[in-house]
Formats: sequence, structure tokens, C-alpha cells
Amino acid sequence: MSDVIGWDIGGAHVKAVQVDEGGRALKVWHQMVPIWKGLDYFMETVRGIREEAGGHDLRHAVTMTGELADIFSTRAEGVRRIGECLARVLSGDALSYFSANAEFIEDPVQRSHLIGSMNWVASTRLVARFAEQGVFVDVGSTTTDLIRIAGNQAKVTGFSDAERLACQELLYTGVARTPLMSLAAQIDVDGHPCNLMAEHFATTADVYNLLGQLPDGLHPFDTADGAGCSKFESARRIARMIGRDCEEGDGLDEWVCLARTFADLQQERILENLQAHVSTGSTGTLVGAGTGRFLLPSLAARCGLGYQDIDSLLESRFAAKGAFTLADCLPAYSVAELYRLEYACR
Repeated sequence: MSDVIGWDIGGAHVKAVQVDEGGRALKVWHQMVPIWKGLDYFMETVRGIREEAGGHDLRHAVTMTGELADIFSTRAEGVRRIGECLARVLSGDALSYFSANAEFIEDPVQRSHLIGSMNWVASTRLVARFAEQGVFVDVGSTTTDLIRIAGNQAKVTGFSDAERLACQELLYTGVARTPLMSLAAQIDVDGHPCNLMAEHFATTADVYNLLGQLPDGLHPFDTADGAGCSKFESARRIARMIGRDCEEGDGLDEWVCLARTFADLQQERILENLQAHVSTGSTGTLVGAGTGRFLLPSLAARCGLGYQDIDSLLESRFAAKGAFTLADCLPAYSVAELYRLEYACR
């Protein structure tokens, strides 16, 4: 069997993992690709990854959330146009799409409603093979997925984005792209409540950059003002959230303290959603994935759960070395591995 490349096409990042016939991850790609700015750069990125993968007659398994980008009028249009781009760039290779019922289909147009925003299904199916009891949490740059696992089975209440948002299985907050104005209307500053500016002045990437926690692989990040990613520039953007310039403060430490307050607000939101799943009877382990999983060990402890990083579970399958690991690109690896297993059984 030829190698499989699993693709997770997001609105802001393209992630890909090349898997050999034994399920080992040979190469990992994680690249910033803002689809909402147009599809040309997206196609260039896919073409470049395909060239780096090398070989002939590769098989490609695709999952996506990029259909949500606002350059598309509907999700169905997004699935169709992303599919057209992939078919053009990857012509000559086998191309299949992961669907809601965990089957792979070749035509993304007729069943687009089963393809969009299903990357969490792929990840959960793979994680459930390793985790018998607990909660799977994937904290990415934009969103957080929370899925309860019992008896090696995912126990989900919602399936569509709308349903998952309503039942606290999907939370639109992440460690890079979340605007700080979405975390609260008011924040404590020097012991006093202060209204926040409802402007896209800063993001959570600025917060964790200033706190020294942002993973190296997320640099450089897409800043709100288009400026650089130094700690001073992050402090300047965060200061604007409370109507100030960072030069007005008593040094960088003042803005580090403010960043920590924003981080606490975000982590409390994730904890609130996590506790909703623990209260339904979850015990055991929190299995963590995503570029923001550094937040999860302390949150797991606060819920009385042990913590297991998905990288430690998949360590024997990871042959590549680089800035990103399988935990950072879990949907891409999962869809490749699920495809490999299905194809091997044919």
C-alpha cells in the first residue's frame, strides 16, 4: 500500500501528516494559510506539501473546517470549492473525504453536509481506541473540542456545530486567534473593575506570547494590527484593551500581569465547559491534544482527572522530528490512520 497523507484544512491553518503502510508518521506539516484571504495561497501550500512528500500514487484523506471561511456564502460552497482546489493540485493521486458516518467518500459535492467540520470525529475515533474512560480535549488556535469517552466509545450529545455549541462540546476559544474582547466585557485592573474596549486590538496569542507560553511553532502569529510578534508589541496590543499605551505603565511586568488575568478568564471558560462533562459521570483521564494543550494538565487536576498527552500514546508511531507533533495535528494524523486501516481491510 502506498503512503497516505491526512489533511486537516482549517480556515487559518493547513495541517498534513504523511503515514506509511505501518501507520508511522513520516512527515508533519502545520502552516498558516488564511483561507479567508483567497484560495491561491492555499493551493500553493498544498502543492508544496505534495512535492515535499515525494513519491508516486499517494493516497489523500481529507477533513476540513475551512468551509466556514467567510469568502464562502454557504458551507456547501466552501466544501465544493476546497474540493475543487484539492482535485486540481492533487490530480493523479487518490483523493477521499472523511464523512460524518466515518466513511470515506470521493465526491465532496453531493454529500457536503457530511464532510464539513467533522475533523473532531476523526480525532475522537482514534483517541477512543486508546482511552477507555475520561474526556478528550483538543485546544487549538481557534477552538476547543470536549468529548466524553466511556467504554472506549465517544459519548457525544451534539453532532453539528450548532448542536455542539449548545451542549458545551464545542467552545470557540483557542490559544492564538481568539480576540480578547470575547473573553469578558469587564476585567479586574489593580483591584478595580474596568470595562474592556470591544475592538479587535489583541488576541490570545499576545497573552501567551507575553507569558512565555505560546508554542514556538505558532510564531510568527497573525497579529490584530499587522505588526510584529515581539513581547513589547504584544504588550502594546494588550494595553489598548483597557484604553492605555504600554509606555504608560511601570514596565513590562504590569502588562504581563494583565495578560495573566486574560489567561485566567479563558481558562475558567474552558474549565466551566469541562466540568459540565465531568459532572455527567466522567472519571479517569483527560486526554489532551492541540497546540494549546499546555493549558490542560492544571485544568484536569482541578476536575480530579489524571492527564495524558496524546503524544505519549502515539510516541511509537511518530518518526518525524520538528516543531510540530502529532498532538498538534491530530485530526490530520487520525484521518490518515483511519483511511489506512479501512484500505488495508479491503
